[in-house]
Amino acid sequence: MNKEIYLQLMVIIAGTFPYCVNWCLKPGERITIGRKRDDSDRDLQIEEKNLSLRQAAIINDDGQLFIEDTVSRGGTFVDGKRIQNKVPINIESHIKFSSVLSLLICSSRNAEKTKFEKQKLKTIVGNREYYGCTFYLDEHKPYNIINSQFYDCSFRGNVEMRNIYNCRFENCGFNGNFILNIQDKAYLQDHYHAYLPFVNELKLSLAMYNGTCLCEELAKIPQLSLNLSFHRDYNPTNLANEISHLQNLIQLDLSSNDTSRIPNLSTLKNTKIL
Repeated sequence: MNKEIYLQLMVIIAGTFPYCVNWCLKPGERITIGRKRDDSDRDLQIEEKNLSLRQAAIINDDGQLFIEDTVSRGGTFVDGKRIQNKVPINIESHIKFSSVLSLLICSSRNAEKTKFEKQKLKTIVGNREYYGCTFYLDEHKPYNIINSQFYDCSFRGNVEMRNIYNCRFENCGFNGNFILNIQDKAYLQDHYHAYLPFVNELKLSLAMYNGTCLCEELAKIPQLSLNLSFHRDYNPTNLANEISHLQNLIQLDLSSNDTSRIPNLSTLKNTKIL
């Protein structure tokens, strides 16, 4: 069995366009990650001041990918949890090193896309082509999808996508909500537009809404549910002024906010406030 791993990583730094890097890792080999410096011997050097000189390493351990934190200052997080030891990762893993720097695994093992035809599936992975498939996904789990195409597929129930890149949906049906969960400012600036035709609920995390006027784009969504429950520090006056023009807003989740500080919510007569 060939245990070499062909790996493509997407580096996402807020305010810049994401870029991809490629490696072939033999068993026992590792990719070391750290802040860029001219005399550095790290494999992946990133210009990010909050990154440690030696931040983390991705390892091929007998054909399985792992990541370990190399005693960094700010920590290494996998799917929102800070890691203490070496942990396994896969194509669905969301790796974060700071508030503005993320790493996604675009593809691994095989550079060719795997094709699925007319199957009933309970998960989605990246670097795949799906033809006529029916998806029964976990409605409580956000999915990271990279470099996948969907043709004539059916999605049963709600679907929550987080950090979806380079994907295509052609002639697909959604009988629940298509929820887009945005956690990176670079994504908000450059990527989410392609998926607006399918979106009817938008979650903005980590203060993504602050200082960003989305009304013109959000008005294009036929029936919009806007989830701002992750955001606790937004200027309430700005919020009221911006969303008061969204006639398509049917639900607004402000469950972590003090709604008494937000003026003119009563103008949203057709909107359910949570």
